Amino acid sequence: MKKTILFLLGLFFVSVQMFADTRAQALLLHNGQGKSFDADQLQQAVNEAVAGDTICLSEGTFNLNGTMTINKDVSLVGAGGEKTILRGSLNYAIDGTPYISRHLLDALQITNSLEISKEQQGLSIRKCWIGNHLYASADLKELEIDRCFIDTLAPSAHIKSASVVNSVITYIGYNASGKPNPYPYNSTGNDWAFVNCSILYLFSYGVNTANIFTDASFTNCIFYTIETASYNGSERNTYTNCLSATGYGNSSVTQNCYKQAMNPGINTAKDNYPSFIISGTNIGIGDVSALDSRGYYGTDGTVVGALGNANPYSLEAEGISVKESVLRVDPETRKLNVTLKVATE
Repeated sequence: MKKTILFLLGLFFVSVQMFADTRAQALLLHNGQGKSFDADQLQQAVNEAVAGDTICLSEGTFNLNGTMTINKDVSLVGAGGEKTILRGSLNYAIDGTPYISRHLLDALQITNSLEISKEQQGLSIRKCWIGNHLYASADLKELEIDRCFIDTLAPSAHIKSASVVNSVITYIGYNASGKPNPYPYNSTGNDWAFVNCSILYLFSYGVNTANIFTDASFTNCIFYTIETASYNGSERNTYTNCLSATGYGNSSVTQNCYKQAMNPGINTAKDNYPSFIISGTNIGIGDVSALDSRGYYGTDGTVVGALGNANPYSLEAEGISVKESVLRVDPETRKLNVTLKVATE
């Protein structure tokens, strides 16, 4: 049951001429108090936050002016992966090698890349849309990705352990133009685990033997293409209850896996979702009945892929988020009175 838990404690005033910019609002929550910021003041909200604070973002677009850097343990919580849009790139550069055990990014869209550029342990990303690369240029331990859409997941050598569940990924390894990802893969001990994911392209090799993506596990996943290389059989991935159109590589370990001819379908004009077509029926992100009728069931008893499980892929917000932004014009001062409501499930 949803319950409103907080009203903005103050009023935020801007000129009427700024009306278009105030529709997207940020609310900084600190010790039970709230302070609102306009869409173009998101960096200011981050600057005023302290470690452990949460910034709630309403629906709308927040322009990051290229790349916005977050240098403290602050969570960003949006109104939904298709509703709260951060236009630009986000860089997490938190000092002091922090351990973070909660969601840092929740229910929002980053139109470009997400980079982790300073060492940290623990990073949780839930119900987010990442329109370009997700990668780390410094050591990152315990990465958790839950119900996200990611265009290009770059499994760099810096990412020491990762769990990806109920997510939709277009490319793992290479970007859309076929160029290598910015940082080399870890050829051994990747410690990557994918469960209930829909993946369009998996490139399990790089430009040389040091760049091979190996030792990853995939359970209840569906692929259109798995491309492997013959670098002395180094692509040692493990696949359980998976479906692929191309097979799994000679050196990989498979259990109860299937190969099914299918065609990719990407509606780039709308949303770049990967989809898979069997006998004219969309599966993966779309109608899963084509899989259900063929008996492609995962270890959880539901069909493979991001939708076929008890906790399916979704970009809809849950938990605390900005639920309402009310704007009223004061006829005497010609100012806008902006009130934000924050609610939780």
